[in-house]
Amino acid sequence: MSSRAVWALSIVCFIVGLLSVTQIKFYESPKYTLFSMRNEQLINLVERLESQRNDLIQEVTTLREQIRQYEESSAREKTVLEGMLKELNRVKLWAGLLPVKGPGVIITLDDSKKKIKAGENPENYIIHDYDLREVVNELWTSGAEAIAINEQRIVVTSEIRCVGTTILVNGVRLSPPYKIKAIGDADSLMNAINMPGGIISALSYISKEYGIILKVEKSDLIELPPYEGSISLRYTKEKE
Repeated sequence: MSSRAVWALSIVCFIVGLLSVTQIKFYESPKYTLFSMRNEQLINLVERLESQRNDLIQEVTTLREQIRQYEESSAREKTVLEGMLKELNRVKLWAGLLPVKGPGVIITLDDSKKKIKAGENPENYIIHDYDLREVVNELWTSGAEAIAINEQRIVVTSEIRCVGTTILVNGVRLSPPYKIKAIGDADSLMNAINMPGGIISALSYISKEYGIILKVEKSDLIELPPYEGSISLRYTKEKE
């Protein structure tokens, strides 16, 4: 055999040997599997997994309880908030800060259209601020729940006063005719304000004598705007 053939055979044998070793390592079994573990090791593993599972179950239970508490707390806070908002709206309604509607009466007052007679006092032919105040007071005492004059809502701080020949309500200049709208039981209001000796009785007399316009009527639906003036108090403070 020539030296070239011997060299070629040696290379072939080396390659075959390398492939054999590689194949043996490829099919070698892993050193650590469940099948190769001893029974005690398997028991320990199962116990460890059970402990982890129990810990997770306890954590889930704790989280569910926290969620339940949060939901209950949220429901209580929502109930409290709804109650506060309801009470706030009730106070705002009482204070005249919300628009309202309902049945009631409408009283229209206007200056006389008659020609003033010689020697007559012209004050007798016009509507004055005190006329409006008297009508409003009569309506309040007759059970009115909300009142407005020419869309100016009357509240506890409202002023009805005369400046020269102008009547101001809530600081707003009004001009006749004056429509006084009052929400309440229409029949009760009508009966109360039409009683003899009241302001409507007095205005009726002036209407006959000097021609001022007076109209009183019931209405099934009256809509009043909210009070839009200032409600700040300058001197009144809460007692501690």
